[in-house]
Amino acid sequence: MPSTVETPPLLEVSGLTKTYGSFKAVDDLSFTVFPGDVFGFLGQNGAGKSTTIRMLLTLIRPNAGQIRVFGMDLQQHRREVLSRVGAVIEKPDLYGYLTGQENLSLFARMSGKGITKDRIQETLELVGLQKRAGDRVKTYSQGMKQRLGIACALVHDPDLIILDEPTNGLDPQGIADIRNLVLSLSREQGKTFLISSHLLAEVELMANRMIIIDRGKKIVEGSVRELVDPQDRELHLEAEDDGFAVACIEKTRWADQLMRDQLPQVVLRMANAEIPALVDALVAEGVRIQALRPVNRLEAYFLSLTHA
Repeated sequence: MPSTVETPPLLEVSGLTKTYGSFKAVDDLSFTVFPGDVFGFLGQNGAGKSTTIRMLLTLIRPNAGQIRVFGMDLQQHRREVLSRVGAVIEKPDLYGYLTGQENLSLFARMSGKGITKDRIQETLELVGLQKRAGDRVKTYSQGMKQRLGIACALVHDPDLIILDEPTNGLDPQGIADIRNLVLSLSREQGKTFLISSHLLAEVELMANRMIIIDRGKKIVEGSVRELVDPQDRELHLEAEDDGFAVACIEKTRWADQLMRDQLPQVVLRMANAEIPALVDALVAEGVRIQALRPVNRLEAYFLSLTHA
């Protein structure tokens, strides 16, 4: 189970900044990940997510700021920290001419931890690849390659697992497989994840805490339960005659919840539980509703960033 905020953080990022000439890819970024968290790291493409992750893995150096992992300064204790971290950055680097088991064995040897054959088999079973372990990776689907990449990140039994856009290019079944794997590892083994994505809805299903960044700066950070509040929704309504629908809403108890700055679109801010009563009232007035779409306020805000 995710830890409470009284627990010492597993990862602390403070004032992290990375510039390329006059361009700030990451701008004074701070956030905290606690043991057992599945921490969603959200932002539009180009927001600075991958740059931040590369700094967390010491692939690039920040211009300013501090990263502490397991209570240690990352720059001062690089080897010790990274020995306890697993990562998949975008598409995993795998050898197509080798089998899944050979790839995993190679990564196990590279870890320098003396990983046993039993541990390799256990990891293949964990990601559901034991039946295809003897097949060459070039015959794998993209979802299978992603699972093998995660196996490579898990084989040395890390305490922190960093996944950068792990569901990119996957079909719905592949996305569900990755989600279920993350949830299983979190719940059954207490693993801590930092998962970068631009898909709010998917992260919402996995994460207990999240951050949204835009242009390298933090926009919001907190628990998913607090940020994704079912009592604070935008209801987007489409009717055969939107003007008539608005006139009818103005006569109901939901008139004050009509978002007039969104007109001529019909958008209300309301709780999920109120939606059936609103629909009944509008239908009784003769409004012909064509579509209803409840949108979480955080999702609406996030979409405004991704479509900027």
